[in-house]
Amino acid sequence: MPPVYHSTKHILDALVALASTCGSSLDVKTVEHTTDGWPLQLATIGTGETKVFLTFGIHGREYMTSEIAMAFLGQLCSQQDRSILDQITYSIIPVLNPSGRSRTDDAVGAETGLSESELACGNRRKNANLVDLNRNFDWDWDDDDASSSDQDSTDYRGRGASSEVETQTVDKVAGRVKPDMYIDIHTGTLAMYVPWNHNSSGTCATPPCTPQNDKGLAVLDRVRKNVSWTKPSDGQPDLYTPAHHWEPPRAGVGGLISYLASGTWSGTASDYVYARHKPRYSFIWETYDEGEGAGKRGKRGSNASTGLLALGGRLPRGAIPRRMRADQVARRRRGGVRAGVTSLLPQDPTGWSNNSSQGDVSEVSGSSTADARSAVGPLNTTLSGYDKAKSMTTTPSQWRGDECFEAFNPVEDASLEHWVGAWTDALFVASKQLVSDMRENRELRGDARAWV
Repeated sequence: MPPVYHSTKHILDALVALASTCGSSLDVKTVEHTTDGWPLQLATIGTGETKVFLTFGIHGREYMTSEIAMAFLGQLCSQQDRSILDQITYSIIPVLNPSGRSRTDDAVGAETGLSESELACGNRRKNANLVDLNRNFDWDWDDDDASSSDQDSTDYRGRGASSEVETQTVDKVAGRVKPDMYIDIHTGTLAMYVPWNHNSSGTCATPPCTPQNDKGLAVLDRVRKNVSWTKPSDGQPDLYTPAHHWEPPRAGVGGLISYLASGTWSGTASDYVYARHKPRYSFIWETYDEGEGAGKRGKRGSNASTGLLALGGRLPRGAIPRRMRADQVARRRRGGVRAGVTSLLPQDPTGWSNNSSQGDVSEVSGSSTADARSAVGPLNTTLSGYDKAKSMTTTPSQWRGDECFEAFNPVEDASLEHWVGAWTDALFVASKQLVSDMRENRELRGDARAWV
C-alpha cells in the first residue's frame, strides 16, 4: 500500500479517533487554541514513572514530522508487549504549529483561506502571527546574531519572549509533566542535537546550567547504531533522492553543528526546556535532509573535545527564498487531491487514517468510537482555521514541483515510508535507553533522577 501525507485537519481528527480504538489507554485533550483557531492537542499514553515529552511540527513546512508522531502513537497503541508503557508515560503534541502546517496544506488545495504572502515558503515555517516558534522561547531570546526582530525574516522571534500561545503551551506541559527526556522533532537535515543551541562553545554561559551532555550523546550514539538508516531495496530508482541521502544522522552539540551563519540559534524549545524544566536529556532531532544541496552546505570541522559524534550543516539562511510560492507550478504538475488513499500506517488495529471524527478535539480517551464522538462537540465557529480546512490525504509524488515542500519532506513513496519508520524506531531506542539510564541511577544513587 502506498504511503500518504495527511492534512492538518485530518491528523487532528484522526488523533481523537485513535483514542477510541487504541489498545492502550490514550488520552487526547485540546490544551489551547492558536490565535487563528486551530486546536493544540496533547496525547498522553502509558503509566510509567519515567516521563517523556515529544513535540512535532513546530515549523509548519516540516510536514513529515507529524506523520512520525502518528506512526509512533499507532505503534504504541497496537503493541501487545506493554512493557514500554508500563515503564514510561508519554506526553505528545503531534502538531505544535497547525497554523503553519495548514499553509502547506493549502498548496495542494486545502482551501484554508490564506493569502499568497502567507503561503510563502518562509511563512509556512511560522505560526499565525508569523513568528518562528523555535526562536520565541525565553532562553537567550533577544540575540540578534541568532534570530531576528524583523517580522519579514524567516526566523522572526516575535514581539516578546514566549509571546506565543504555542510556546506557552510547551512551557505549561513541560512544567506539569516534568519530563526525564524531551525531544523536539524537525526536518531540514539529518542530525540530532544536544544543548546548547544558543552557544557555539557547547557550554552554558548563562545560569542556571544543567549537567554536561556526555550521557545524552551516548543515547544518540545508541540511536545511530541500533536503527536501520539505509534504504531497503525495492528495485525502484531514486529519481528525487541522491544516494548520500540514505545515511545515519549526525549528532553533536547544537551550537557547534547548527545551520545559522553564527553557528548558534536562540530561543529554542530544546534549550528552554533543558534550562527551565531540567530533564535528564533534551534533544532536537532533524529527521530528513532533502540531500540535493547537502554537499554544497558548509560543514564545520571536527572537535573531539566537545564529544561530537559527527558534524554537518543545515539549510542556511536564504537557501529557500522567503517569498517563494511553488504551489502554482506544483498544481499544474499533479492532479487533484486524492481522497481515501491508503494510510502510511497499518490499517489494523489502529487505522487512524480512515477513522477521523468530525467533531471538536477537546478531550476523549478510550472506549468506543461512538463514545468518543459523543464526548466532544463542534468547534466554536469563530475559530476559523480549523473550520475552513479540509481533511484530505496526498501522495508524496503530488508534491513534486513544490520546491518548499521538497526541501523539507520526501516526495518518493520509499523515502517517506523509510524515514517515518526509521525515526519511529529511533524513538523506541531512545526510550528504552532512557529507562536503562534511570534504572542505573536508581541503583547507584537511590534516585532515578540523580546524575551518576
